[in-house]
Amino acid sequence: MSKEVFLIWSIDAELRAAYEAALGEAGAAARWFAAPADLDTVTGDQPSVVAVDIDALPGRWEKSLERLRSAHPGADFVALSSADSATHAMRCLRAGFADFLAKPVSPEELVWCLERSESRRGSQTQGSHPGLSTAEALSRLATAGTEGAARAIALEAVRAILSGRGAAWLRANTAADSGYEVLMSVPRAAGTLPGLRGLGRRAEFPRDRWQVAIRGGSRRAFYRQPGVDAESVYVWDIDPRPTRARLVEARLVLVQVAAAILNLRRFRALKQATFIDDLTGLYNGRYLKFALGEAFTRVKRTRRHFSVLFIDVDHFKRINDTHGHLVGSQFLVTLAKTIKNAVRDGDSVFRYGGDEFVVILKDAGLDLAHDIAERIRVRIERRDFLVGDHPIRTTVSIGLAAYPEHAQALDQLLRLADEAMYGAKRASRNAVFLASGEGGPPIAPERHREPEKTP
Repeated sequence: MSKEVFLIWSIDAELRAAYEAALGEAGAAARWFAAPADLDTVTGDQPSVVAVDIDALPGRWEKSLERLRSAHPGADFVALSSADSATHAMRCLRAGFADFLAKPVSPEELVWCLERSESRRGSQTQGSHPGLSTAEALSRLATAGTEGAARAIALEAVRAILSGRGAAWLRANTAADSGYEVLMSVPRAAGTLPGLRGLGRRAEFPRDRWQVAIRGGSRRAFYRQPGVDAESVYVWDIDPRPTRARLVEARLVLVQVAAAILNLRRFRALKQATFIDDLTGLYNGRYLKFALGEAFTRVKRTRRHFSVLFIDVDHFKRINDTHGHLVGSQFLVTLAKTIKNAVRDGDSVFRYGGDEFVVILKDAGLDLAHDIAERIRVRIERRDFLVGDHPIRTTVSIGLAAYPEHAQALDQLLRLADEAMYGAKRASRNAVFLASGEGGPPIAPERHREPEKTP
């Protein structure tokens, strides 16, 4: 089998180059496909990994995946998705995905996924859910890509080991009658889980030990997870006489998942650090490319709009020259918070570099995007920034470009927003300009609405 990665993932060519370079350094080649049906034409060597962006797949994608797995039986299938919930991870694992990566996926993370696949292939043959063997569960836990995937693997394995009818992952919740909330369960149970209401409070049970009891003729097992918040595992209708060896085996799986979750949290913190600007706490320019790619994928699928704002501080050099660079840096931190507070919860704000910021406005056409841009401009214009003992007044110039009105390509949209921002600077500063979209100069829109009055 070739060390080749197939990616069913529609992203911009500029972003593809970063993934191809990272995989190339790991000795792997990348092939891109826009849809699962495109793999029907593949001949010759089979891939080692097939990564599928399930966000872009229509309807229920399980049948498409089943056909792909039949055509490429030796490949590991990896799910890429922006939905990082335990339930979503469970659905992917049950469908036959060997791994699950939460977007945005960095090039390094994709290489890590390839290495995990090689590690699994070297140790044993892949199985399928449900009914994981303990050895397979431990192997998968050691290479799980998300916390949700790790919990799903462990839950399936523990239920199989104890021959339970069902199993659930719980988190302490003193507001609930039972004292627990259900994070996930297998099979997915409707309403209250059997026997959960009578389980009692978590303080009654020692940590890191199985408690087996009979209630209403049903034998159940409860395990308080060490080191992972206040989480527990609950299995009902288990084997009437679970041996000590079985309980030890199930405990081994849960000890391993605790270690896996802690490692994933450390990795997530490191991953986040690569995408966060260390001065302002906003996303950085590196993440902007990934976020724009995701925005394009989403709107092409849903046929909705989104807009980009390019923001530059007017006369920022005067602030540095007058008050010093330290005050200038502290001012940027405060300015970043002002911009962040002026946009909606679902919008993303980036520090592009220096005193430049970019905002991605989801589901926002020209009118809504212009209103938000004006809100940002007015709030900054009317605010007295106090940095230490230094009062600072400033304004910003903002360029606005929208998809699909102004551009159909990722790099073109950002460039047009940048050009519109420079149009505002050349004209007057302290203004919002729109991209032309026809190769002409940026446009100063008429303010069709009185901007909000911000104290």
